[in-house]
Amino acid sequence: MEYKEFEDISLIRAIQTRLNEPRIGIHLSDLDLCLKKAYYRKLDPQPISRKQAVLYAVGFGVQKWLYPEPEKLFIVDDIDCTPDYTGVEVKSTRAAIKNFDPCKPHWLFRMMGYCKVLGIDSYVLSVVFVIPAEIRSWRFKFTSKEIEQNWQEALARRDILRIAFQKQQPPSPDFHQVWECKMCECSGFCLDQLKDRMRFTRIRFAA
Repeated sequence: MEYKEFEDISLIRAIQTRLNEPRIGIHLSDLDLCLKKAYYRKLDPQPISRKQAVLYAVGFGVQKWLYPEPEKLFIVDDIDCTPDYTGVEVKSTRAAIKNFDPCKPHWLFRMMGYCKVLGIDSYVLSVVFVIPAEIRSWRFKFTSKEIEQNWQEALARRDILRIAFQKQQPPSPDFHQVWECKMCECSGFCLDQLKDRMRFTRIRFAA
């Protein structure tokens, strides 16, 4: 018997093809994190890394396995919303279970957005932990004020992204979080990421 390791890029290509499928309109998922990434992915999609492909594959697989029903499209205030499953948001993570905080801002943003669209005030978050293999769920109940304030934030971000598409210029501000840049396929030409690198370099050499 003989065997040898080789790089199979079929997975990366399959995930890249899915990510590059044209999506008309602005989705709620375009608004919860970096607006520049959402802008570039629509107008100038870039190849993703091997690590990104694996993480996306895990996320897609978990969602389809737990809730195989087709996603339903809801459009409110020109924002497209496709909940994983009515009243349930599914996530996967490599984070440790111990001291895990489910109240991540972008997860809350998405769940409250779906509450607005569906006319409900509670949502279930199911998180699949990869290592060790485990599933944990939390039920969130939001006030009408929290849901409405969150939706106003979504509308403001929608307008920023809409103007960016009209002007063919990256949006500003984009509300990106620092950790997003570490695995972003837009590295190398995103001005914000270059600025962050320069700032880190100055701090490191000043120390």
